[in-house]
Amino acid sequence: MSRIASILLFVPAFALLISCSDAPPPNKDTEKHTELRDAIQRPLDKARAVDATVQKAKEQQDKDIEKQVNGQAPDAKSDDDKAGGH
Repeated sequence: MSRIASILLFVPAFALLISCSDAPPPNKDTEKHTELRDAIQRPLDKARAVDATVQKAKEQQDKDIEKQVNGQAPDAKSDDDKAGGH
């Protein structure tokens, strides 16, 4: 019976001891993780900027196609289109 009582006292005391431990202070690993996150984020941000440009060009192309379908002349073409480029 005393063994059960000591276990019942030991387990909560041990849990309390574990829960009171302090978190380790920040170190250089945290700084490395920040650098890694930034290195990963840079190309993603660049891709988002390019995607915005592509979407804007797509919207303009859709407008030009809609004008052609309705029998209207499209807006001024780019230099590449005027020269007969592909």
